[in-house]
Amino acid sequence: SRLLRNHRGSAIVFGRTKYGVRKLSRELRNLGHDSADLQGNLSQNVRDRTMDAFRGLRTNVLVATNVAARGLDISHVDLVINYDLPDSPQWLTHRVGRTARMGVKGRALTFLTPEDEPAWRMLRRQGAPALPEVDVKHLLTEGDWRYVAASLVEAHPNGHSQAGAARRDTRPGEPWNRRRRRPRGGRPYRSDQHRASAGG
Repeated sequence: SRLLRNHRGSAIVFGRTKYGVRKLSRELRNLGHDSADLQGNLSQNVRDRTMDAFRGLRTNVLVATNVAARGLDISHVDLVINYDLPDSPQWLTHRVGRTARMGVKGRALTFLTPEDEPAWRMLRRQGAPALPEVDVKHLLTEGDWRYVAASLVEAHPNGHSQAGAARRDTRPGEPWNRRRRRPRGGRPYRSDQHRASAGG
């Protein structure tokens, strides 16, 4: 939430499941963001209205499954966040490719937690790029959680993007399915955001 608030531009946040995307979008709205979800359970009419609102800048945060990773005409995305890791290096490329289009600079972040390490190692073996890590404590500190490290890489002016990686000691969000809640400082984490690795 704090990252999106500081960003102040258009962003796509990618999740793995339809339920998780819907839940995250609702939580972001509760936190004051103009967020909408795009996932396969929506009718085509609702999807079209959602995309019209995002293109028209009436909605500035689109929380989506891979349905938004390719084939959609969106030219003004400033930031891509991989809230969940994709299933393949190809989907990582498609997701990150939503930003830095038509020569415009863009950024992308991929969140990682310790629970993500096995899946990330598998993606690396399958050809995903190594993502440089950058300390982003100065970027994000919100309540009970903070990012320990993250990658934030601006795209080249020619539209090509670079990839980076960010790590966090725990995932602050309440689990969608496999994640367990972890308290910090005697209080539970809020369920508004999680993991980190980047590309832009």
